[in-house]
Amino acid sequence: MEQTAAKREGDTNNRPETIYLITVECDGAVCDVWCEDPAPGTDMDPAEATRYVRADLLEQEVRFHRGAVEGWADEATALVDSREECKRLVEKNQALEQCLEDVKRLTRELDIALNAAGAAEQASLCDLMAQIRKEGPGPIFVKKPVIPRFIRDMATLITTQDNRITADPLFCVFQKREIVTDADYGYDRIVWCSDEGEADDETAQHLDELREDVDSDHWHESEIKLDGVEWRRLAVKKIDEFVTACFTEQGCKDFLAINGHNLRKPFIYVTSLFRNEEMKALRNWIMSQDTGNRRQVGEEVSA
Repeated sequence: MEQTAAKREGDTNNRPETIYLITVECDGAVCDVWCEDPAPGTDMDPAEATRYVRADLLEQEVRFHRGAVEGWADEATALVDSREECKRLVEKNQALEQCLEDVKRLTRELDIALNAAGAAEQASLCDLMAQIRKEGPGPIFVKKPVIPRFIRDMATLITTQDNRITADPLFCVFQKREIVTDADYGYDRIVWCSDEGEADDETAQHLDELREDVDSDHWHESEIKLDGVEWRRLAVKKIDEFVTACFTEQGCKDFLAINGHNLRKPFIYVTSLFRNEEMKALRNWIMSQDTGNRRQVGEEVSA
């Protein structure tokens, strides 16, 4: 390549057609620079230049890289804007969630004001579920156990029922039962019985007449054979037999409603848990679950 090539004008702006990359020493450092002359002020052959290129192609390459850099800058700016938008959306979502919690709280307060019979229980459950979501499962179930509804119903009945002037009452179901006893002691009635059961009134009267007839072979006999059937005279006494016990009178009534047909003359009797510390402690704990919700047992509470 000839020396004149470095000085030839390439356009009307006097831009050189070819520029060269040469190594020069500047301030004690060696660096590569682009220039029109491969060695200004020297007789260096252009062929010894490190690199040479057409000026228009170099400018085109520079413009390409400058455009790429500017594009990257735009993308970086867009990414920053996107992150800021995400941050704003998160903050907005948190604000909406707080607003929703406030609406729920105000709704529960309104329910309590309008329907105290059922809303108090609902509000308590909502608060419990909110705490579960906030704190996660674990100790909360130990701190706030869920008491079954029938326990709360029982507590309400215990605190409102008639205790029949009895301290720490226990309501018991008894039935009447007859046992054989000695006729020389206390008894309620005399019966004649066979292997088939108790004699009817007519047969019992005939047996009594035979036993009281001094001319009869059965005078004062307690065992008489009549028409091929062996009859025995027995003295029986009625006693009260315990069946079951409940903390509430309503519990006894419910029991009799489903099982009373299997009992003989059942009745409800109230006894006391005097000095029965175990049962008293259990009864007192049940009473402590009374929420003041006065309603009929079995009546549904709106959820």
